[in-house]
Amino acid sequence: MIGAHDESGPVYVSPVNARSWIPHDAEFVGPEQIPVLQPPRWHGPPERLCAVDKLGSDRDPGSAFVHGYRADRVLEPIARNPGRYVNRFSKFGGVITPDFSVYRNMPRCERVYHIRVARGVGAYLQSRGLQVIPSVRWADQSDYDVAFLGVPVNSVVAVSAHGCIATREDRHHFRTGLIALLDVLQPHSVLVHGPMPADVFDVVATRAHFTRYPSDIEAAHRKAA
Repeated sequence: MIGAHDESGPVYVSPVNARSWIPHDAEFVGPEQIPVLQPPRWHGPPERLCAVDKLGSDRDPGSAFVHGYRADRVLEPIARNPGRYVNRFSKFGGVITPDFSVYRNMPRCERVYHIRVARGVGAYLQSRGLQVIPSVRWADQSDYDVAFLGVPVNSVVAVSAHGCIATREDRHHFRTGLIALLDVLQPHSVLVHGPMPADVFDVVATRAHFTRYPSDIEAAHRKAA
């Protein structure tokens, strides 16, 4: 989605040797070879989310999930060596997979690559015993065949509307993608980072249990008010 992370436009994650750290027994699906995630041990939504670049500021990590709704430049080190983050992430209740950018003006191959690497990081973290929730990202309907691959059905997913619903066209693509996600994956719970405007979410409000978490910008504005 355009503007999901960086207003200056798409920032592509440099090629990484994911094969060097993806678990040797990982399962892959589809011609794009998307790593498959296992259903998490779900005990209900966390109290809050903590950004991956603010882990040291959380005083009660056990009650929070790490999230990667950050610029690609912040997330890229995780894609290069997720093993470096296992100890830090393990202090938290769970981890939402990195949300690498998927924009409408990105080449298809870059969108697929970002989805594949994000799912691969999730598979690696699961192999190290962490609770992992897949973040699902799409730009438009052309991504549906890949965006939902490797995500457990009838389980838990995370999405973010932050920066993705600025225009009428953005809202249309987010809403239709959300409906498609629910049709295909049928999650019982959805963690939502950022806003949940009625014209986007009301149409699906009864189809899963939605839990909203404000973005850091929203939280800062609340404190300042």
